[in-house]
Amino acid sequence: IVLGNAHMGDVLTFVDQIIEGPPVVPSFWYSDPSLNSDGAQHIYSTSFAGSGLIPAGAYIGFEDLPSDSADLDYNDVQFVFTNVSSSVPEASTWALMLLGFLGLGFAGRRGSQKSSPLAA
Repeated sequence: IVLGNAHMGDVLTFVDQIIEGPPVVPSFWYSDPSLNSDGAQHIYSTSFAGSGLIPAGAYIGFEDLPSDSADLDYNDVQFVFTNVSSSVPEASTWALMLLGFLGLGFAGRRGSQKSSPLAA
């Protein structure tokens, strides 16, 4: 499943839609507590080192109960993002590489210049 593209530093907000019924009454819980009607955290994320058949990645756990009766164990729905690496260097990495190459070029130029003997 491809959920879309994200870049280093992006803030992702997860939404958990609960459909209760009958009658069907949908409720929504967000990873940003300020968006929740009860102000509580209903979606938890952290890095995951990997275990057994589950590879390392980012763990996401959902809690769908209101905070006044929730067990807050975040195991109602769980998954792990496994492709969370960046293959494109950040701008700061490019800047450091450029400075390094300039420094090497400057050092090479100074080393190749020979001092001329003084004439008497």
